[in-house]
Amino acid sequence: MKYLLIVLCFIFSLNINAIEDATAGTVRLIMQQNTAKPGGKVLAAIELKVPKGWHTYWEVPGESGMATEVDWTLPKGISASSLKFPAPKRMVELGLVSFGYEETVWLFTEFTVAKDLQVGTNLQIKGKVNWLACKGNCFPGSGEVQTNLKVALKSNNTKESSALLTALAQHPKMLKAHNISLEKNMVKFSLPNIKEAISKIHFFPYDTDSFDITKKITWKLKDNNIQFRATTLEKPTKLKAVLVFTTKKGKKISFLIDSTLQN
Repeated sequence: MKYLLIVLCFIFSLNINAIEDATAGTVRLIMQQNTAKPGGKVLAAIELKVPKGWHTYWEVPGESGMATEVDWTLPKGISASSLKFPAPKRMVELGLVSFGYEETVWLFTEFTVAKDLQVGTNLQIKGKVNWLACKGNCFPGSGEVQTNLKVALKSNNTKESSALLTALAQHPKMLKAHNISLEKNMVKFSLPNIKEAISKIHFFPYDTDSFDITKKITWKLKDNNIQFRATTLEKPTKLKAVLVFTTKKGKKISFLIDSTLQN
């Protein structure tokens, strides 16, 4: 079921213009710095853009879709962390619930430079990005990114350094859930009230086999806490999810919860 939409996309009649739109997506690599100290770390993001009306997917795509991936080609002495995804949006297409992004998204990574690299070393970073873009039909896209990073005694910020840090600050913040209980077809838990008037909350579990993502999470305010009920398909062993709060002023605030469930 999880990847049913991928199959359906190719069963339906193909539209050449739609294929051209989907594969017209672009990627670029944005660096916080263009130099790095030996043993240092450099923040970076892959900017993925697809045409208006199209969307790509979160690291857990839901009932359909495929997470965006990158295959790095790196010289000796530098490594890259796994991609860090921002909070997604809930989307329903062809009756299937998926999690992803409309048009533009920044996916973060961090490069680590080895301590024994000599100052003056030029590191060529290359990556191939693969994604699935959907708008009724779905089509795979790919693109290459590359840049050079010089090993130096002093770090040199790029002009996009500030924008990177601002975007990263919007990523989900860790929040501890409490009063967790596992009942038949239901997980209950509580979070501290965010002290802003809330209009809606979306729940994005990492385990979409155990949680029923077709049903929206229910919640209520009580005693300075927010009490939640999430419908399950089978008994989960972990409660790991991103929750996106939308305030009555339209502000979005996201949190990450990660707890082990006691049966």
